[in-house]
Amino acid sequence: MDDSFVFRTTEPVRRQLDRRLVKAGVRIGLVLAVFAWFANWVIASERRSFSDRPASAVPSPEHVTDDADATLQEGRDALQHAFVAARAASKERRTFLDAGPARLTELQPGYSYVDGPSTMPRIVSVASSEEAWAAAVMASDGTCLWVRATASGDVTRTTGDECTGSAALASHGRG
Repeated sequence: MDDSFVFRTTEPVRRQLDRRLVKAGVRIGLVLAVFAWFANWVIASERRSFSDRPASAVPSPEHVTDDADATLQEGRDALQHAFVAARAASKERRTFLDAGPARLTELQPGYSYVDGPSTMPRIVSVASSEEAWAAAVMASDGTCLWVRATASGDVTRTTGDECTGSAALASHGRG
């Protein structure tokens, strides 16, 4: 036998995992999972907002027409819906003062009702007094459509230069 020392064991050598590396791996995994969740949430929200967009905001080739009457139809529809909602709002106390933007939005949520000017068919400008109510809508072709109703039941539909409900209210049937 020689003078060298030999150490032998029958048990295999076990390697231990470094706890810092395990913690770092778990943290990186959590950060990646949160990032992936956030990215999916953003994409899904964007897709929902595109699907909720009104049809007028996304032009489609099959709806393009040269007929001037067809370009005004969406504006006319908006005015009709606003007029029906205003009549419903004014029935309880028999005054058009109850037919303001907030109340009309409750009754007809498909449109935006404002005190200011209309800039597109889905935005309806309204104004009211005790005896009269009026609305204005900017049609797709740039024509401003007005409707004015009185408590006595007279309804006037016309066009105007200023696309606000207050201008339509002050018109007294001019056009």
